[in-house]
Amino acid sequence: GTLALLLSGGMFNLSAIERNEYLLDYFNPGGSLSFSEYYILRAIGEVNSISVVNPAFVVVSSLLWIIVPSIIGLIRFRRMNLI
Repeated sequence: GTLALLLSGGMFNLSAIERNEYLLDYFNPGGSLSFSEYYILRAIGEVNSISVVNPAFVVVSSLLWIIVPSIIGLIRFRRMNLI
């Protein structure tokens, strides 16, 4: 009884944790690696489709992690008096 309840609750929590990890990967600079791993595993049938993963958001998130720090670095570099 208790073991079955624990296992069923654990399975639900594991899928919720997996879902939250993919959501947090949008805010992580290394998230594109997780998403590429997800797409490869989904293509070979090792993982089920997760509705949280949106390809458009994956691309935008990856581009923002490249562009925003570059712009901030350029602004800081231009403010420095190198002479």
